[in-house]
Amino acid sequence: MTLSASGTGWFKSSHSDAAATCIEVRFAGDVVEIRDTKANGVDGQPTLTVDAPSWRAFIAKIAG
Repeated sequence: MTLSASGTGWFKSSHSDAAATCIEVRFAGDVVEIRDTKANGVDGQPTLTVDAPSWRAFIAKIAG
């Protein structure tokens, strides 16, 4: 898996399909923002924000 960044800093997996049915993440200082690409560019789009240590713990857990 590779990640690609847009000009806005959002990343998504290279495993994502062309229909944009995935999530994107953006690293913003000491937090990580997560959003659904289906709402990309929509004003007021929901974004989940977690602190960086929680993100690392989550990734470690799913990487198993």
